[in-house]
Amino acid sequence: MHKFISFCIIFSLFEIPIGIVAQSFQLNQLVPSVYSGILPDKNGQLFFLPVTSGDTSWIKNDSSFYVPNHLMTEPKGTQKGLFFDFKNKDFYGNLYYGPFPDEPTRFSLPLFSKSTRIIAGIANLDCSPFFDPNTSDTPQNIKLAFRIADQYGQMLYDGTIRVNKEEQIIPAISITEGPFVNRVDHHSAYISFTTNQRCSSRVVVDGREFRTVSMLANVQGDKIHVIKIDQLLPETNYQYEVHFGSFVETYSFTTAPIPGSRNSFVFAFTSKTQSGFGGGESEFLGVNRLLLQKASVLAAHENAVFFQFSGNLINGYVSEVGEADQQYFNWKKAVEPFGHYIPYYVGLGDHEAVEHVFDDGSKYGLAVDKFPFASSSAEAIFAYHFVQPENGPQSEDGSVYDPHLEATDFPSYKENVYSYTYDNLAVIVLNSTYWYTPSAKAVSMIGGNPSGYIMDNQIKWLSTTIDQLEQDDHIDHVVVVINSPVFPTGDNSKSGMWYAGNNAVRPMVAAEKVSKGIIERRDELLDVLINRSSKTKIILSSDEHGYSRLAIHPELDLYPEGYRGKILHLSRSLTQITCGLSGQVDEKLTDLPWSGSIEKSSSQPAVVFIQVTGKQILLRAINPQTMEKIEEVNVK
Repeated sequence: MHKFISFCIIFSLFEIPIGIVAQSFQLNQLVPSVYSGILPDKNGQLFFLPVTSGDTSWIKNDSSFYVPNHLMTEPKGTQKGLFFDFKNKDFYGNLYYGPFPDEPTRFSLPLFSKSTRIIAGIANLDCSPFFDPNTSDTPQNIKLAFRIADQYGQMLYDGTIRVNKEEQIIPAISITEGPFVNRVDHHSAYISFTTNQRCSSRVVVDGREFRTVSMLANVQGDKIHVIKIDQLLPETNYQYEVHFGSFVETYSFTTAPIPGSRNSFVFAFTSKTQSGFGGGESEFLGVNRLLLQKASVLAAHENAVFFQFSGNLINGYVSEVGEADQQYFNWKKAVEPFGHYIPYYVGLGDHEAVEHVFDDGSKYGLAVDKFPFASSSAEAIFAYHFVQPENGPQSEDGSVYDPHLEATDFPSYKENVYSYTYDNLAVIVLNSTYWYTPSAKAVSMIGGNPSGYIMDNQIKWLSTTIDQLEQDDHIDHVVVVINSPVFPTGDNSKSGMWYAGNNAVRPMVAAEKVSKGIIERRDELLDVLINRSSKTKIILSSDEHGYSRLAIHPELDLYPEGYRGKILHLSRSLTQITCGLSGQVDEKLTDLPWSGSIEKSSSQPAVVFIQVTGKQILLRAINPQTMEKIEEVNVK
């Protein structure tokens, strides 16, 4: 049926005058054509109406107080301290605060020494004890940490602000997030940070000055600063000074070796850092801050040169962008003291979902990736918060199932699919929750991609990237990072890339199923990584609790009983690691075709350390809470 005619029929069902159909048709252009049945009413309010039959499901317009506009409000100065107005008379809680240590420390963590009540959304901080009363004629400055908690003890946000004391106490320009070192290679790095006020910042390295190009072309500068440092020497430790306003903070990073040097180095991997159970810092508004910081401390102790995460960083599954923003801020704040020195690379998991939710009466509703994709999708919000390589595919636009080749119909892969190298190692980060629709019902009715399915353009990019790395004499090892396990070993038997062996699971694009199912696409992935690659050694995945190591080998049983599709024959072996920092395996699976090849499993929280020494790889899994070694094994 012609699209415009079908719209007229649907609007007639609601007795909407035909005169506003044209207006509604224009509004509908905001709805990506890859979805089906999502329409706007005359006021632009979205609803879902099944094309065949069924009830109307209106969009849920949730709002939350736990967003940056409230929790990250800028305080005002008073005679004795700071005044916080959270703009919510129903907000009660506590605000803990204190200065950072004044002696030089490599990893500076806050020391909370005072607290005050938050009453009807208002808090007053007395900062006078932190200043020297004997130097009242001389301006003084402190770097203050503060923590916001609600009346039930739920921790919501950790902030940082510099405070000047002159005639009264005044908030000063401050770095509220960072600085982080990103994308370090053998000749360059990126330094990123956020300030509470617009400023023209600079970074000084080895006597040379580097500046950011104003993102908003504002003479006052920006709040978000990303500065490239280049023309560096390989394998060299550099101090970098971050200049903002009248302040300077100094940290350091070390450049990578020349590609193919084959020196010995170690990197860290874990994932699944969303809130846990038990209260306190385990449930720090979307983040398990307790384990995340313990993992970071362990990585620093092990001298990891970078830290890789596959996804499930935050709780996510939110419909308000600000909620995701706040949870990302909390995640980055947890790793900030360590991210000054080494890069943290991250992948996108299902818990990073930012959704439009249509209320069909079910518990979770019909949820799809939020649009407009360019500004509100899970992919866009993720890219906003991190500085990562931009060498991945563009999107699924231009694929065989793209409904409009002349338009942008899909979210971007920018900074959520990428690759990078370090010495003789290449790391490829994939996105197994791209354009993610959580439920099978919503996939079939509206459209979207089930968790675990790698769509066409991404797997084509992977194939090209693997081919290039096979020809690169500097690279001996390839590690692939993907949040969904290729072979579930813990609690993902009905998801991952398996779905209980149901190859009917696949994306739905513009009311059409794509041609290949989840098992077929999994096999194409394995074919690229095993049969077409001699260098891919490890798949690092998560989305499961606890730790496991699976041996993938030519004799591995890949299929459900009675499978009638094309059979893939594996030419060599590969190791799959699943590692969830949260621990707590929900169930041990013993009835999967490959269960006999699970060589190690543990319910402990784990961080994986991969030691690369020339052609050799040593893998160690360590519990960051107890420092207990879970296992140590050579990877061939």
